Amino acid sequence: MLSFTNWSLICGTWLVVDICFLSLLPSSSMASVSFWALLEIDKIGHLLFYGSASVFFALGSSHRRKRIVLLFSILVLGIVLECAQYAMHQGRSFDLFDLMANGLGVGLGSLVFVLIDRIWLKKNTGIGIQ
Repeated sequence: MLSFTNWSLICGTWLVVDICFLSLLPSSSMASVSFWALLEIDKIGHLLFYGSASVFFALGSSHRRKRIVLLFSILVLGIVLECAQYAMHQGRSFDLFDLMANGLGVGLGSLVFVLIDRIWLKKNTGIGIQ
């Protein structure tokens, strides 16, 4: 049976795979949406995906140093994927606001993890941030 930690790592990995797939998908294969609607959906998507991945990886790692490395790695992944979009020439482009949304997502995900840890994990398991 898989533990809570393993499930968290599996969910985090699944989200990172989704992030890579969606980030490198050519723009021609995406549905046509108005420019303003795309801006809102796009940034919310960046916040949700990067934030969720951050929460799951933080929940799945048992040591603080490992969590910091994982969260930093998610930020680096966002930078690499934005650069790859620029290099692909498939209708995608580097967007500084996407990077900001990625960073904000990781930051909010980290905050959510701390709240989960302090409220739920310590109360129900006796384990807290290490």
